Amino acid sequence: MGKKVFYNPATGRPDVDEQKQHQVWTRSLRTCQVRYRPLKECRDTSVTLGLMAGANPIWVALQHGQSVLVMLRHYANWIPSAGTGANLAAVNLAIEGTTQAQKNAV
Repeated sequence: MGKKVFYNPATGRPDVDEQKQHQVWTRSLRTCQVRYRPLKECRDTSVTLGLMAGANPIWVALQHGQSVLVMLRHYANWIPSAGTGANLAAVNLAIEGTTQAQKNAV
C-alpha cells in the first residue's frame, strides 16, 4: 500500500502530473488495442472484484482510500452475501448461542 503507479522514466520519481498520467494511460490502452475507458474504472474494478471475492469491506475501503460508508453506498450490491439469508441465519444462530459448525455437527 502507498506505492505509486506512474513514474517519470527520466527521473525514476513518482509522476503526480495528472495530464501526463492521462497521456501514459491513453497510450497504454492504444498499444494494447483496448478501447478507451477512464482511469477511474481501474479503481471501480478493483473494489468490485474485492467485494465479489468476499474480502472484508473495511479492508477494501482502506485499500482504496475510501470511508466504509462511501464505499458501501456505491458498491454494496457487489457483496455476494448481502442479499441472501446467510446473514440473517448467522445472526439467529448467534442469538441462539450456536455456531454453524456446532449446528452442522448435530
